[in-house]
Formats: sequence, structure tokens, C-alpha cells
Amino acid sequence: MFQSFTIPAFFLLITGVLLFVSQRINVGNRSLKNMGIKDTIIVGLAQGLAILPGISLSGAIISTGLLLGLKKNL
Repeated sequence: MFQSFTIPAFFLLITGVLLFVSQRINVGNRSLKNMGIKDTIIVGLAQGLAILPGISLSGAIISTGLLLGLKKNL
């Protein structure tokens, strides 16, 4: 997985799609203070996916937060 060019390229596309979709779908009005344990576990799992080549850590965190309904401007 770490020696191929196609797998990181695929995951870069996945990161881009997630960022694009989360930007368009976001209707959130929740702040960080309103996050529950379930939300923090989901964000933590998204961080764990960032070990894959081509998955951006910050992109995973931002897109997951937006998909969970957090505000863009905290």
C-alpha cells in the first residue's frame, strides 16, 4: 500500500470528494461545546484513517466535523 502510486492517488481523490461534499452539505450550527462522546469518537476514528497514504489528517478532521453538523466558524 505504501509502495504503490495508485493507492495514494485514489485516497487523495477520496479526500477531495469528502471535503467537497462536506462543504456543500454543511448545515451545522453546533459548536464544540455541544459535541458529545459519540461525536468525539467519530472524529477520532476519522483521525485514525489518516494513516492511509493520501488521506489528509486535517482534511479528515474538518470534513468529519462538518458532516457531524459543526459550524465552520467556531
